Amino acid sequence: MAASREREKLHTELQAERELRKKLNDKVSDQQDRIEIMIQKEEQLKREMAALMQMRNSCVEELKVTNHQLEQNLVMKTRELALANEKAENQWRLINAIDREAEEIDSKVNETRMLLESKEKQAAELESKLNKFLTWDMEVIALMLMML
Repeated sequence: MAASREREKLHTELQAERELRKKLNDKVSDQQDRIEIMIQKEEQLKREMAALMQMRNSCVEELKVTNHQLEQNLVMKTRELALANEKAENQWRLINAIDREAEEIDSKVNETRMLLESKEKQAAELESKLNKFLTWDMEVIALMLMML
């Protein structure tokens, strides 16, 4: 009887060990599955990051092109305004003797100056917005790099 009890006890322990081993194997399998999922997520995030970096680089290049165009436009407008100002001064000297024509030219010069100030203000606002965007873009990139 003692041997039978001992055998039954050992059999029970063996069964308990098998159940524990199965649970442990299940947990290991679950962890391996989780690791595989995390690896897949990491790869996906890397692909997304690469795509975002490509988009960022494209945006930066587009902004460089746009900025260059704006600078060229500003130079051209400055030249045009310098020529317009020179013409206005020449007309002012020629027409100074005639009050009525002088008043008309004075009015035109004032309109041109107000338009110039408006355009300069718009250009300054656009430059400010561009600087804010570039600063924000760098901050976003820095944050994204810190997240890695």
